[in-house]
Amino acid sequence: MERQQVLLRQYLQGMKRELDNLIDKFENRPDVQIVESLQWEVADLQNLLYQQANINPDIDFSKFDKSESSLHTTAIFLEAIDTVSVSKSNQTGNTIRPSIKLSDEEFKIERMLLLLNQMYVAQDRTEINLEELLNRYQNGERNFCEVELEGALFTGYSLNNIKLNRANLNCADFSGIDLRYADLSHANLQNANLHNTNLYGANLTHANLNNANLSGAKLTRTKLDGANLSCADLSGVDFSEIKLNRIDLSGANLSWSTLRKAELKNIDMKGARLSRANLLDANIAGVNLDDANLQHAVYNEATLFPDNFDPATKGAYLIAPGACLENALLTSVQLGNTNLSGANLRGANLTGADLSGTDLREANLSGANLTKARLEGANLIFANLSDADLTEAQLSDPEGQFPANMIGVILSGANLSRVKLTHINLTTANLSKANLKYVQDFTHNLSAANLTGVNLMGMYLSNVNLSGANLTAANLSGSCLRGANLNNANLKNADLRGTDLRDTNLKDTNFADANLSGTMFDT
Repeated sequence: MERQQVLLRQYLQGMKRELDNLIDKFENRPDVQIVESLQWEVADLQNLLYQQANINPDIDFSKFDKSESSLHTTAIFLEAIDTVSVSKSNQTGNTIRPSIKLSDEEFKIERMLLLLNQMYVAQDRTEINLEELLNRYQNGERNFCEVELEGALFTGYSLNNIKLNRANLNCADFSGIDLRYADLSHANLQNANLHNTNLYGANLTHANLNNANLSGAKLTRTKLDGANLSCADLSGVDFSEIKLNRIDLSGANLSWSTLRKAELKNIDMKGARLSRANLLDANIAGVNLDDANLQHAVYNEATLFPDNFDPATKGAYLIAPGACLENALLTSVQLGNTNLSGANLRGANLTGADLSGTDLREANLSGANLTKARLEGANLIFANLSDADLTEAQLSDPEGQFPANMIGVILSGANLSRVKLTHINLTTANLSKANLKYVQDFTHNLSAANLTGVNLMGMYLSNVNLSGANLTAANLSGSCLRGANLNNANLKNADLRGTDLRDTNLKDTNFADANLSGTMFDT
């Protein structure tokens, strides 16, 4: 009995020394709490042994064989581990083994071993480096939960379906990489760089993304419930039709983001930046928008805001029929398939805006900047685009299946430089004094159009329908109108020097006071 007590005491003292070393080694690591727990277990066990067995503190341990001590210590370890496995099997409902009745001393040892095992697993987990992770990933391994890779540089790699849940990835760089369907739940991604990262279908529930950079990231079908995105950069992110619940977005940058048809519940956006954000058809009634910046954001009548919240007072723009958007700043805005019929957009800046399929009937766009705007499929019937700048605007898809409807549109004084007019119907349109220089692939239908004073010098207008068009004082010198229809067209005072009018329908055409020097007619 005395020998067993001595061996146990020797084992405990060795364990105590090992724990002291571990405390020094892991002083600043997450498993410090486990070490502290073990210290209390050791102290408790020592007191229990001294009280119950009356161990003589003057026993000389050097008299006992060390190999015997080691063997006995190993036996204690194996017995305790076996006990732990039995306990786990009983809890999980798997194979039932006879329970082992433990003495107080054995229970304490089992408890220490269990805690030590957790600590060693954590220690082994945190020792992995980036190179090892990448090698193991390439060999088919995907589970890297709870790894310690603070500040790691992942750029240039594809890590779809990787499991990094509960990992410490503080300040890690994932910019531009493929993280589709990755599991990053409960991970620490504070200050991480996820710029332009593909997070399609990824799991970020309860992740810490405080101050992380997610600008331009793809978050389609990404799970974000419970995530901390406070002060994160989410500028330009597409949240269309996403459903978010219990997320901290306080102080986050959501400028230029798209929340179209999104549903947000229990979201804190206090102090968030939503300037230029797209809130069309969004449900943000359950969002805290205190001190949020909505300057130049867009919303419509279907957008749901919190009670007593007036977006107009925050500088947001209402997108609706008849809306007043004079001089509005709407550059690169996504307004495709919206209804702005009869709206006042006079002087608005719509550079690069997406207006494809938008209803702009009778809208006032005079003086508006539509440079490089997308207008394919837009309804512009009788819209006022006088003096508007449409340089390089896209009015149709290449196949001509979705051309803008520009019947009766007012384009007087408008700049149509480098606009492709193929497939565009400009019947009865007013293009007087419009700039048509460098127009590409001129439309075939300009019947009854007002082209007074336009500069069409050197243009290729073969087979164009200009019947009934008003070309008074137009400059057509050097142009090719071969095969065109000029039936009942008015070319009074027009400049037709060197113009090719062969094979052209000139029935009832008015050439009064026109300059026909060098004009080519059928012989």
